[in-house]
Amino acid sequence: PAGTFGNVGRNALTTPHFQSIDFALHKQFHMPHNEQHVVQFRLEAFNALNHPSWDRPQANILAGAPFPGAPPNAAHQGFGVISNTAIPMRQLQLALKYSF
Repeated sequence: PAGTFGNVGRNALTTPHFQSIDFALHKQFHMPHNEQHVVQFRLEAFNALNHPSWDRPQANILAGAPFPGAPPNAAHQGFGVISNTAIPMRQLQLALKYSF
């Protein structure tokens, strides 16, 4: 009946898979005047392939009236819609570390 909750079992609805590949490269240089002094250069990439990993769908079916004059228990128009990503786009990070 309209206005009542259904009886679908759990895990009946799934979302798109989550995919993120991170990697780091580093190179160490020993200082010529003192071998104990080391400079390390690092490059780190987060979500390196820049794949969108979608966030969970809107789960609030009763988020107030979807339009003026609608009954208060009318279904929300955004229910089940995926409109955001779970992780940000590709990010690069550079670092320089000096150890002595």
